[in-house]
Amino acid sequence: MNEAATNGHKRFWSAKEAADYLGIATSTLYEYVRPRPRKNQPSKLRTSVPPYRRIGRNVLRFPVKEFIAWAERFDHPEQEKI
Repeated sequence: MNEAATNGHKRFWSAKEAADYLGIATSTLYEYVRPRPRKNQPSKLRTSVPPYRRIGRNVLRFPVKEFIAWAERFDHPEQEKI
């Protein structure tokens, strides 16, 4: 078993856990990771998307440390890569 699992720390969050951390709906988080806008609607984010890993066709997981770092930078768009 890896060290993170034995210490009770998670390496990845589910979409619900990541959305709860940001205080947004899960559907909004899924829109954030969508590669392009749908039906002539503008993208939800103008800057970088949150870090995620695609586990399966319909399953995303968010690496906790990278996600938190992204969320901290999100308040400062000048720090984001476009």
